[in-house]
Amino acid sequence: MILFLIIAYAIAIAPPFMTQGPFQETSSTEWFDQRLDHSDPANTVFWKQRYHIYDEYFAGNAVIVYICGEWTCDGIGAGSFTFVLAKQFKALVLVLEHRFYGRSQPFGSDSWLSQNLKYLSVHQALDDIAYFIYSIKKQQKHGVNAKIPWIAVGGSYPGALSAWFRFKYPHLTVGNLASSAVVNTILDFPQFDDQMRISTAKSGASCNANLQAMNALVDQQLNDAAKNLAFKTQFRGEKLTDDEFRFFFVDTIVQMVQSGKRAQLCTDLSNLSTIQQVEYVRKLALSQGDSYQQYGSYYLKNTTVDFNIQHRQWYYQCCTEVAYFQTSPQTKDTLRSNKLDINFYKKWCNDAYKTGTVDVWPRTDLTEAYWGGLSLNVDHLIMNNGEEDPWKRASITVDSGKNSKVLIQEIKCDGCSHCIDLKVPSDSDSQNLKLARQNTISYLQQWINEHWAKQ
Repeated sequence: MILFLIIAYAIAIAPPFMTQGPFQETSSTEWFDQRLDHSDPANTVFWKQRYHIYDEYFAGNAVIVYICGEWTCDGIGAGSFTFVLAKQFKALVLVLEHRFYGRSQPFGSDSWLSQNLKYLSVHQALDDIAYFIYSIKKQQKHGVNAKIPWIAVGGSYPGALSAWFRFKYPHLTVGNLASSAVVNTILDFPQFDDQMRISTAKSGASCNANLQAMNALVDQQLNDAAKNLAFKTQFRGEKLTDDEFRFFFVDTIVQMVQSGKRAQLCTDLSNLSTIQQVEYVRKLALSQGDSYQQYGSYYLKNTTVDFNIQHRQWYYQCCTEVAYFQTSPQTKDTLRSNKLDINFYKKWCNDAYKTGTVDVWPRTDLTEAYWGGLSLNVDHLIMNNGEEDPWKRASITVDSGKNSKVLIQEIKCDGCSHCIDLKVPSDSDSQNLKLARQNTISYLQQWINEHWAKQ
Protein backbone atom coordinates (compact mmCIF):
# COMPACT_ATOMS: atom_id res chain seq x y z
CA MET A 1 0.00 0.00 0.00
CA ILE A 2 1.39 3.41 -1.01
CA LEU A 3 -0.12 6.79 -0.17
CA PHE A 4 0.54 10.27 -1.48
CA LEU A 5 -0.21 12.86 1.20
CA ILE A 6 -0.13 16.51 0.25
CA ILE A 7 0.71 18.86 3.07
CA ALA A 8 0.32 22.57 2.67
CA TYR A 9 1.01 25.19 5.26
CA ALA A 10 0.88 29.16 5.57
CA ILE A 11 1.54 36.32 5.56
CA ALA A 12 1.65 37.85 7.08
CA ILE A 13 -0.67 35.09 8.36
CA ALA A 14 1.94 32.34 8.31
CA PRO A 15 3.03 31.27 11.80
CA PRO A 16 6.77 31.72 12.48
CA PHE A 17 7.32 28.00 13.03
CA MET A 18 6.43 27.43 9.38
CA THR A 19 8.63 30.13 7.94
CA GLN A 20 11.65 30.51 10.21
CA GLY A 21 12.81 26.97 10.93
CA PRO A 22 14.80 25.23 12.14
CA PHE A 23 14.05 23.06 9.13
CA GLN A 24 14.68 19.36 8.98
CA GLU A 25 17.55 18.69 6.60
CA THR A 26 16.26 17.48 3.25
CA SER A 27 17.52 14.38 1.47
CA SER A 28 17.69 16.28 -1.81
CA THR A 29 16.19 19.19 -3.76
CA GLU A 30 14.87 19.00 -7.32
CA TRP A 31 13.19 21.29 -9.86
CA PHE A 32 9.87 20.54 -11.54
CA ASP A 33 8.84 21.76 -15.03
CA GLN A 34 5.63 23.62 -14.20
CA ARG A 35 3.15 25.19 -16.63
CA LEU A 36 2.96 28.99 -16.51
CA ASP A 37 -0.72 29.41 -17.37
CA HIS A 38 -2.99 26.46 -16.70
CA SER A 39 -6.02 28.38 -17.98
CA ASP A 40 -4.63 28.72 -21.52
CA PRO A 41 -3.92 25.42 -23.29
CA ALA A 42 -2.17 27.34 -26.08
CA ASN A 43 0.39 28.72 -23.65
CA THR A 44 3.34 26.34 -23.77
CA VAL A 45 5.63 28.29 -21.43
CA PHE A 46 7.13 26.29 -18.57
CA TRP A 47 9.22 27.36 -15.59
CA LYS A 48 11.19 25.66 -12.81
CA GLN A 49 9.37 25.06 -9.52
CA ARG A 50 11.44 23.94 -6.56
CA TYR A 51 10.59 20.97 -4.35
CA HIS A 52 12.38 19.10 -1.56
CA ILE A 53 12.46 15.40 -0.74
CA TYR A 54 12.47 13.65 2.67
CA ASP A 55 12.81 9.87 2.68
CA GLU A 56 13.66 9.10 6.33
CA TYR A 57 10.47 7.13 6.98
CA PHE A 58 9.73 5.88 3.49
CA ALA A 59 9.09 2.15 3.30
CA GLY A 60 6.81 1.93 0.28
CA ASN A 61 3.60 2.67 2.19
CA ALA A 62 3.01 6.37 1.68
CA VAL A 63 4.19 9.57 0.07
CA ILE A 64 3.60 13.02 1.56
CA VAL A 65 3.68 16.17 -0.52
CA TYR A 66 3.92 19.31 1.60
CA ILE A 67 2.83 22.42 -0.26
CA CYS A 68 4.46 25.57 1.03
CA GLY A 69 2.68 28.88 1.17
CA GLU A 70 3.67 32.52 0.99
CA TRP A 71 7.26 32.22 2.11
CA THR A 72 10.67 31.00 0.99
CA CYS A 73 10.30 27.26 1.39
CA ASP A 74 13.57 25.70 2.48
CA GLY A 75 11.92 22.65 4.03
CA ILE A 76 9.61 21.56 6.84
CA GLY A 77 9.95 22.46 10.50
CA ALA A 78 11.92 19.80 12.33
CA GLY A 79 9.73 17.49 14.43
CA SER A 80 6.45 19.03 13.28
CA PHE A 81 3.22 17.09 12.82
CA THR A 82 4.14 16.45 9.20
CA PHE A 83 6.80 14.01 10.34
CA VAL A 84 4.38 12.34 12.75
CA LEU A 85 2.23 11.61 9.72
CA ALA A 86 5.28 10.51 7.72
CA LYS A 87 6.27 8.06 10.43
CA GLN A 88 2.70 6.83 10.91
CA PHE A 89 2.24 6.16 7.19
CA LYS A 90 5.89 5.19 6.44
CA ALA A 91 5.87 8.03 3.98
CA LEU A 92 8.14 9.72 1.49
CA VAL A 93 7.75 13.49 1.83
CA LEU A 94 7.82 15.90 -1.12
CA VAL A 95 7.75 19.66 -0.40
CA LEU A 96 6.45 21.94 -3.17
CA GLU A 97 7.26 25.65 -3.10
CA HIS A 98 4.48 28.09 -4.06
CA ARG A 99 4.82 29.98 -7.34
CA PHE A 100 6.35 33.49 -7.04
CA TYR A 101 7.78 32.75 -3.57
CA GLY A 102 11.31 31.83 -2.59
CA ARG A 103 13.28 30.43 -5.51
CA SER A 104 10.20 29.43 -7.49
CA GLN A 105 10.07 32.54 -9.66
CA PRO A 106 8.37 31.95 -13.05
CA PHE A 107 10.03 34.95 -14.74
CA GLY A 108 13.34 34.94 -12.92
CA SER A 109 14.46 38.47 -11.99
CA ASP A 110 11.39 39.93 -13.76
CA SER A 111 8.87 37.90 -11.76
CA TRP A 112 7.66 40.77 -9.60
CA LEU A 113 6.87 43.15 -12.45
CA SER A 114 3.20 44.08 -12.43
CA GLN A 115 2.48 42.51 -15.81
CA ASN A 116 3.85 39.17 -14.57
CA LEU A 117 2.11 39.05 -11.21
CA LYS A 118 -1.16 38.36 -13.05
CA TYR A 119 -0.06 34.72 -13.03
CA LEU A 120 -0.10 34.71 -9.21
CA SER A 121 -3.54 33.53 -8.15
CA VAL A 122 -5.36 30.86 -6.16
CA HIS A 123 -6.48 29.06 -9.32
CA GLN A 124 -2.96 28.91 -10.76
CA ALA A 125 -1.58 27.66 -7.40
CA LEU A 126 -4.18 24.90 -7.21
CA ASP A 127 -3.54 23.92 -10.80
CA ASP A 128 0.18 23.76 -9.98
CA ILE A 129 -0.58 21.12 -7.36
CA ALA A 130 -2.78 19.15 -9.75
CA TYR A 131 -0.21 19.22 -12.55
CA PHE A 132 2.51 18.23 -10.08
CA ILE A 133 0.47 15.18 -9.00
CA TYR A 134 -0.28 14.26 -12.60
CA SER A 135 3.36 14.52 -13.65
CA ILE A 136 4.77 12.60 -10.69
CA LYS A 137 2.31 9.79 -11.40
CA LYS A 138 2.93 9.79 -15.15
CA GLN A 139 6.71 9.77 -14.77
CA GLN A 140 6.54 7.36 -11.81
CA LYS A 141 9.16 9.42 -10.05
CA HIS A 142 10.30 8.64 -6.50
CA GLY A 143 8.65 5.22 -6.63
CA VAL A 144 5.13 6.58 -7.11
CA ASN A 145 2.60 4.77 -9.27
CA ALA A 146 -0.88 5.54 -10.57
CA LYS A 147 -2.69 3.71 -7.75
CA ILE A 148 -1.34 5.92 -4.99
CA PRO A 149 -4.03 7.78 -3.01
CA TRP A 150 -3.28 11.41 -2.27
CA ILE A 151 -4.25 13.45 0.78
CA ALA A 152 -3.90 17.23 0.93
CA VAL A 153 -3.01 18.92 4.20
CA GLY A 154 -2.59 22.63 4.64
CA GLY A 155 -2.34 25.31 7.30
CA SER A 156 -3.39 28.97 7.09
CA TYR A 157 -3.53 30.26 3.47
CA PRO A 158 -2.42 26.86 2.13
CA GLY A 159 -5.01 25.41 4.50
CA ALA A 160 -7.55 27.23 2.35
CA LEU A 161 -5.75 25.88 -0.71
CA SER A 162 -6.12 22.39 0.73
CA ALA A 163 -9.86 22.85 1.24
CA TRP A 164 -10.34 24.44 -2.16
CA PHE A 165 -8.26 21.71 -3.78
CA ARG A 166 -10.67 19.16 -2.39
CA PHE A 167 -13.50 21.21 -3.94
CA LYS A 168 -11.84 21.66 -7.35
CA TYR A 169 -10.04 18.33 -7.69
CA PRO A 170 -11.91 15.75 -5.57
CA HIS A 171 -10.74 12.97 -7.88
CA LEU A 172 -7.08 13.65 -7.05
CA THR A 173 -7.26 13.16 -3.29
CA VAL A 174 -8.93 10.71 -0.92
CA GLY A 175 -9.18 13.34 1.81
CA ASN A 176 -7.68 16.64 2.96
CA LEU A 177 -6.71 18.34 6.21
CA ALA A 178 -7.21 22.11 6.32
CA SER A 179 -5.71 23.61 9.48
CA SER A 180 -6.67 27.22 10.30
CA ALA A 181 -7.92 27.38 6.73
CA VAL A 182 -8.99 30.91 5.82
CA VAL A 183 -11.63 29.81 3.32
CA ASN A 184 -13.81 32.90 3.80
CA THR A 185 -12.09 35.65 1.81
CA ILE A 186 -13.53 38.50 3.86
CA LEU A 187 -13.14 41.99 2.40
CA ASP A 188 -13.92 44.05 5.51
CA PHE A 189 -12.73 41.90 8.44
CA PRO A 190 -13.46 43.53 11.85
CA GLN A 191 -14.24 40.05 13.20
CA PHE A 192 -10.49 39.47 13.39
CA ASP A 193 -10.11 42.30 15.91
CA ASP A 194 -13.14 41.10 17.84
CA GLN A 195 -11.56 37.65 18.24
CA MET A 196 -8.29 39.29 19.32
CA ARG A 197 -10.25 41.02 22.09
CA ILE A 198 -11.91 37.76 23.18
CA SER A 199 -8.61 35.86 23.15
CA THR A 200 -6.61 38.45 25.10
CA ALA A 201 -9.48 38.80 27.59
CA LYS A 202 -8.59 35.28 28.77
CA SER A 203 -5.70 37.01 30.55
CA GLY A 204 -8.05 39.49 32.19
CA ALA A 205 -9.65 42.79 31.28
CA SER A 206 -6.42 44.66 32.00
CA CYS A 207 -4.73 43.14 28.95
CA ASN A 208 -7.25 44.65 26.55
CA ALA A 209 -7.07 47.93 28.42
CA ASN A 210 -3.29 47.95 28.01
CA LEU A 211 -3.55 47.30 24.27
CA GLN A 212 -6.05 50.12 23.86
CA ALA A 213 -3.91 52.50 25.91
CA MET A 214 -0.88 51.75 23.72
CA ASN A 215 -2.81 52.49 20.55
CA ALA A 216 -4.04 55.74 22.05
CA LEU A 217 -0.46 56.74 22.89
CA VAL A 218 0.68 55.87 19.37
CA ASP A 219 -2.09 58.10 17.99
CA GLN A 220 -0.92 60.94 20.22
CA GLN A 221 2.63 60.63 18.95
CA LEU A 222 1.56 60.47 15.31
CA ASN A 223 -0.82 63.41 15.66
CA ASP A 224 1.93 65.62 17.12
CA ALA A 225 3.80 67.09 14.14
CA ALA A 226 6.82 67.81 16.33
CA LYS A 227 7.13 64.17 17.42
CA ASN A 228 5.77 62.23 14.44
CA LEU A 229 8.90 61.55 12.39
CA ALA A 230 11.18 60.91 15.37
CA PHE A 231 8.67 58.46 16.83
CA LYS A 232 8.30 56.46 13.61
CA THR A 233 12.07 56.49 13.07
CA GLN A 234 12.56 54.69 16.39
CA PHE A 235 10.71 51.78 14.79
CA ARG A 236 12.53 52.15 11.44
CA GLY A 237 9.14 53.21 10.09
CA GLU A 238 9.98 56.67 8.79
CA LYS A 239 8.91 55.76 5.22
CA LEU A 240 5.51 54.50 6.38
CA THR A 241 2.49 56.77 6.24
CA ASP A 242 0.86 57.35 9.62
CA ASP A 243 -1.87 54.80 8.95
CA GLU A 244 0.63 52.28 7.59
CA PHE A 245 2.54 52.72 10.82
CA ARG A 246 -0.63 52.09 12.84
CA PHE A 247 -1.07 48.86 10.86
CA PHE A 248 2.54 47.89 11.55
CA PHE A 249 2.28 48.59 15.28
CA VAL A 250 -0.90 46.61 15.92
CA ASP A 251 0.20 43.72 13.71
CA THR A 252 3.31 43.29 15.83
CA ILE A 253 0.95 42.62 18.73
CA VAL A 254 -1.26 40.39 16.59
CA GLN A 255 1.69 38.13 15.79
CA MET A 256 2.11 37.34 19.49
CA VAL A 257 -1.50 36.25 19.92
CA GLN A 258 -1.60 34.44 16.58
CA SER A 259 1.51 32.41 17.42
CA GLY A 260 0.18 31.25 20.79
CA LYS A 261 1.98 33.77 23.00
CA ARG A 262 -1.08 35.57 24.28
CA ALA A 263 -0.38 34.75 27.93
CA GLN A 264 3.26 35.84 27.66
CA LEU A 265 2.28 39.12 25.99
CA CYS A 266 -0.36 40.01 28.56
CA THR A 267 1.89 39.05 31.47
CA ASP A 268 4.82 41.04 30.12
CA LEU A 269 2.67 44.15 29.73
CA SER A 270 0.96 43.88 33.11
CA ASN A 271 3.62 45.60 35.22
CA LEU A 272 4.68 48.25 32.71
CA SER A 273 3.54 51.83 32.20
CA THR A 274 1.98 52.66 28.84
CA ILE A 275 5.23 54.28 27.69
CA GLN A 276 7.14 51.15 28.70
CA GLN A 277 4.59 48.97 26.93
CA VAL A 278 5.12 50.87 23.68
CA GLU A 279 8.86 50.42 24.14
CA TYR A 280 8.25 46.68 24.62
CA VAL A 281 6.44 46.53 21.29
CA ARG A 282 9.19 48.61 19.65
CA LYS A 283 11.85 46.11 20.72
CA LEU A 284 9.66 43.26 19.57
CA ALA A 285 9.17 44.92 16.18
CA LEU A 286 12.90 45.58 15.74
CA SER A 287 13.68 41.95 16.60
CA GLN A 288 11.76 40.97 13.46
CA GLY A 289 14.29 42.55 11.12
CA ASP A 290 12.85 44.32 8.10
CA SER A 291 9.27 43.15 8.71
CA TYR A 292 8.16 46.80 8.85
CA GLN A 293 8.59 46.96 5.09
CA GLN A 294 5.54 44.78 4.43
CA TYR A 295 3.29 47.53 5.76
CA GLY A 296 4.59 50.34 3.57
CA SER A 297 3.34 50.94 0.03
CA TYR A 298 6.74 52.56 -0.63
CA TYR A 299 8.41 49.17 -0.12
CA LEU A 300 5.66 47.09 -1.76
CA LYS A 301 6.34 48.89 -5.06
CA ASN A 302 9.83 47.40 -5.18
CA THR A 303 10.00 44.90 -8.06
CA THR A 304 13.51 43.62 -7.32
CA VAL A 305 13.25 39.90 -6.64
CA ASP A 306 14.60 38.86 -3.25
CA PHE A 307 14.31 35.18 -2.31
CA ASN A 308 13.80 36.12 1.35
CA ILE A 309 10.93 38.55 0.81
CA GLN A 310 7.29 37.63 0.36
CA HIS A 311 5.50 40.90 1.04
CA ARG A 312 5.02 42.24 -2.49
CA GLN A 313 3.67 38.91 -3.69
CA TRP A 314 1.41 38.18 -0.74
CA TYR A 315 -0.22 41.58 -0.53
CA TYR A 316 -0.71 41.49 -4.29
CA GLN A 317 -2.80 38.38 -3.66
CA CYS A 318 -4.70 40.16 -0.89
CA CYS A 319 -5.30 43.29 -2.96
CA THR A 320 -6.43 41.40 -6.06
CA GLU A 321 -8.16 38.28 -4.78
CA VAL A 322 -8.36 37.18 -1.15
CA ALA A 323 -8.45 40.43 0.92
CA TYR A 324 -8.56 39.50 4.65
CA PHE A 325 -8.33 43.24 5.45
CA GLN A 326 -8.24 43.55 9.24
CA THR A 327 -10.30 46.64 9.98
CA SER A 328 -11.29 48.31 13.21
CA PRO A 329 -14.75 47.33 14.51
CA GLN A 330 -15.26 51.08 15.06
CA THR A 331 -16.40 50.50 18.66
CA LYS A 332 -15.01 51.40 22.05
CA ASP A 333 -13.68 47.85 22.34
CA THR A 334 -11.44 48.05 19.28
CA LEU A 335 -7.82 47.04 19.79
CA ARG A 336 -6.59 48.96 16.75
CA SER A 337 -6.93 52.54 15.56
CA ASN A 338 -10.31 53.46 14.06
CA LYS A 339 -8.33 54.94 11.17
CA LEU A 340 -7.66 51.40 9.97
CA ASP A 341 -10.90 51.11 8.03
CA ILE A 342 -11.66 49.74 4.57
CA ASN A 343 -10.80 53.09 2.96
CA PHE A 344 -7.26 52.82 4.31
CA TYR A 345 -6.82 49.47 2.57
CA LYS A 346 -8.24 50.79 -0.71
CA LYS A 347 -5.68 53.57 -0.75
CA TRP A 348 -2.90 51.23 0.40
CA CYS A 349 -3.55 48.67 -2.36
CA ASN A 350 -3.62 51.28 -5.08
CA ASP A 351 -0.58 53.12 -3.78
CA ALA A 352 1.33 49.84 -3.91
CA TYR A 353 0.03 48.15 -7.08
CA LYS A 354 -1.92 50.49 -9.36
CA THR A 355 -0.07 51.08 -12.64
CA GLY A 356 -2.83 52.28 -14.99
CA THR A 357 -6.26 53.84 -14.68
CA VAL A 358 -8.06 50.82 -13.22
CA ASP A 359 -8.15 50.55 -9.44
CA VAL A 360 -6.64 47.50 -7.77
CA TRP A 361 -9.23 45.86 -5.54
CA PRO A 362 -10.31 42.26 -4.85
CA ARG A 363 -13.69 40.90 -5.97
CA THR A 364 -14.22 38.69 -2.93
CA ASP A 365 -17.85 38.25 -3.94
CA LEU A 366 -16.63 36.31 -6.98
CA THR A 367 -14.14 34.35 -4.89
CA GLU A 368 -16.86 33.38 -2.42
CA ALA A 369 -19.27 32.53 -5.21
CA TYR A 370 -16.73 30.11 -6.70
CA TRP A 371 -15.43 28.42 -3.53
CA GLY A 372 -18.47 28.77 -1.28
CA GLY A 373 -16.95 30.75 1.59
CA LEU A 374 -18.37 29.55 4.89
CA SER A 375 -20.85 27.39 2.96
CA LEU A 376 -18.07 25.17 1.61
CA ASN A 377 -19.29 21.60 1.90
CA VAL A 378 -17.18 18.76 0.54
CA ASP A 379 -16.65 15.28 1.91
CA HIS A 380 -13.39 13.83 3.19
CA LEU A 381 -12.28 17.24 4.50
CA ILE A 382 -11.01 17.91 8.05
CA MET A 383 -10.98 21.50 9.28
CA ASN A 384 -9.09 22.18 12.52
CA ASN A 385 -8.89 25.56 14.29
CA GLY A 386 -7.34 26.78 17.52
CA GLU A 387 -9.68 28.40 20.03
CA GLU A 388 -7.60 31.59 20.42
CA ASP A 389 -6.70 32.09 16.78
CA PRO A 390 -8.18 35.35 15.41
CA TRP A 391 -7.98 33.85 11.91
CA LYS A 392 -10.60 31.27 12.84
CA ARG A 393 -13.19 33.94 12.03
CA ALA A 394 -12.32 33.38 8.36
CA SER A 395 -12.58 29.61 8.74
CA ILE A 396 -15.29 27.04 9.52
CA THR A 397 -15.44 26.24 13.24
CA VAL A 398 -19.01 24.96 13.57
CA ASP A 399 -21.48 23.31 11.24
CA SER A 400 -23.87 26.06 10.25
CA GLY A 401 -26.17 23.51 8.66
CA LYS A 402 -24.39 24.03 5.35
CA ASN A 403 -21.22 22.06 6.20
CA SER A 404 -22.62 18.61 7.01
CA LYS A 405 -19.94 16.81 4.99
CA VAL A 406 -16.99 18.59 6.65
CA LEU A 407 -15.34 17.13 9.78
CA ILE A 408 -14.86 20.17 12.04
CA GLN A 409 -12.69 20.40 15.17
CA GLU A 410 -12.23 23.55 17.23
CA ILE A 411 -9.34 22.82 19.59
CA LYS A 412 -9.98 24.48 22.95
CA CYS A 413 -7.02 25.11 25.23
CA ASP A 414 -4.81 27.91 26.53
CA GLY A 415 -2.52 29.02 23.74
CA CYS A 416 -4.38 27.07 21.04
CA SER A 417 -3.58 29.42 18.20
CA HIS A 418 -2.91 29.49 14.46
CA CYS A 419 -2.22 26.02 13.01
CA ILE A 420 -1.68 24.67 16.52
CA ASP A 421 -2.27 21.08 15.38
CA LEU A 422 0.59 21.26 12.86
CA LYS A 423 3.23 22.33 15.38
CA VAL A 424 5.74 20.02 17.05
CA PRO A 425 3.79 17.65 19.35
CA SER A 426 4.75 17.67 23.03
CA ASP A 427 3.85 15.60 26.08
CA SER A 428 2.71 18.84 27.71
CA ASP A 429 0.10 19.52 25.01
CA SER A 430 -3.49 19.70 26.21
CA GLN A 431 -5.66 16.63 26.00
CA ASN A 432 -7.93 18.42 23.53
CA LEU A 433 -5.00 19.05 21.20
CA LYS A 434 -3.77 15.47 21.50
CA LEU A 435 -7.27 14.20 20.77
CA ALA A 436 -7.63 16.43 17.71
CA ARG A 437 -4.36 15.12 16.28
CA GLN A 438 -5.36 11.53 16.96
CA ASN A 439 -8.73 12.09 15.31
CA THR A 440 -6.95 13.57 12.31
CA ILE A 441 -4.71 10.53 11.96
CA SER A 442 -7.69 8.20 12.35
CA TYR A 443 -9.73 9.97 9.68
CA LEU A 444 -6.83 9.95 7.24
CA GLN A 445 -6.14 6.28 7.93
CA GLN A 446 -9.79 5.44 7.37
CA TRP A 447 -9.82 7.13 3.97
CA ILE A 448 -6.56 5.45 3.01
CA ASN A 449 -7.95 2.05 3.98
CA GLU A 450 -11.18 2.68 2.07
CA HIS A 451 -9.18 3.56 -1.01
CA TRP A 452 -7.11 0.41 -0.94
CA ALA A 453 -10.14 -1.75 -0.21
CA LYS A 454 -11.47 -0.75 -3.64
CA GLN A 455 -8.25 -1.66 -5.49
